[in-house]
Amino acid sequence: MAIPTRILTPPLARSLFACLQPTRIPSHPLDSSDITTISEAVDALYIYAQLASNIVDSPRAFEQGILSGFGDVWNWLVFLSPKKNNVAYEEELPWLDAPPCHLRSDGYAVVSFPYLVQAMTMIIGALGLHTRGIPSFLAPKNLTDIVFDFFTYVVHPRATTAINYHNFYMIIDSLLRSEDRDVKERMQLGVASYDEKCPGRIICTIATRISWFFDAALWRIDSALNDKTCAESYGRYFTAELMTSASTIVHLQASRPIPLFVRLLARETARPAWLKGPEYLQFFVALWTALICQVVITRPSPSPSYSSLISALRHGLLPVIHRILVTLHPNDATSPASARFRADCRREALRLVDSMLQAIIWPRVLRASDDAFKRDQCAMPTTSDPEEWQMLVRRYLYFRDVRLDFKDVIVSTLGSCANPKVVYNSTVNF
Repeated sequence: MAIPTRILTPPLARSLFACLQPTRIPSHPLDSSDITTISEAVDALYIYAQLASNIVDSPRAFEQGILSGFGDVWNWLVFLSPKKNNVAYEEELPWLDAPPCHLRSDGYAVVSFPYLVQAMTMIIGALGLHTRGIPSFLAPKNLTDIVFDFFTYVVHPRATTAINYHNFYMIIDSLLRSEDRDVKERMQLGVASYDEKCPGRIICTIATRISWFFDAALWRIDSALNDKTCAESYGRYFTAELMTSASTIVHLQASRPIPLFVRLLARETARPAWLKGPEYLQFFVALWTALICQVVITRPSPSPSYSSLISALRHGLLPVIHRILVTLHPNDATSPASARFRADCRREALRLVDSMLQAIIWPRVLRASDDAFKRDQCAMPTTSDPEEWQMLVRRYLYFRDVRLDFKDVIVSTLGSCANPKVVYNSTVNF
């Protein structure tokens, strides 16, 4: 929603920007007067955001007023940003007749985070996608750090607020692929820089946000078409333009994301109706599986580390692989896109199976596989199971039996040793 340009009269403009003067930014500890100051600034930010939405084709005087005030607006956004730790957040949107900020008993000011995100979305979209607004948009040196700090902040959305976060990312996606070379370069360099400082955080945030599409309670996007457009914007992050750097995968591996990825994949594919949902849900399942592959599959070496694979097994990967191989047949697809997504899912799942087939000879992987088969109660293969699954289970059973036989031999040898100094420990895990 945008406020008409005629509303911004000179007296209102003076009052608006007076609330956003950087000299009014308070410091801790906060008192009731500081809460009033922050409330006025947050209200002014939101009004500014709505006015900025009208910047295209607006009168030049109006445009100049919006652009000249951006520096002060940005200073307040920095103050209110997550990593500055100046304010606490709540997930609820403020009531129309309530101040947007209140004082908590521990002395922190509490602000509605989705309300801030909504304002940020309108502001960076208005200036960053408007030719004459670009110089002002690119002026802050910490532009991308603050944008991605807002984006990657961990939230627990309500049905009324999920759309705010989706809209925010759609604007980020538009800026990452801007037709303006300076904007596109600044944003993409910002991704690389942020990934260096906060390894894997952007990817993990996107992986979490796309899980919201599986939850019917969070489907509050305007229409099915917008739903699809939003889903596609998340998917575009994983195109070659942003994912070709080797450091991206290194940073992702360093963030240890396997528990998150496996949990998301297991939870969402366990929902009874997900296969009957929109086709992009199948794309997201393929995406999660591909991300697990990127982290798990190691390059050949004399002594490879399979710590990520072991972590995946411990967090429930086996039943997920089985579910994908059994349920996602391209021949059952209802459209060419669905067939392609199903084929992608199976291809990535089979890459994980192949990795396990190679790794299971290593004792740590074998023990993790043994624990996983027992804990997850994975059924032994039947003739109706895919051949790849049957092969995996047969290989697991073979090496499990080899390990047990070896353990029996060692126990027998140690138990019959004539050296009284040899102390046999029956709890040794081979």
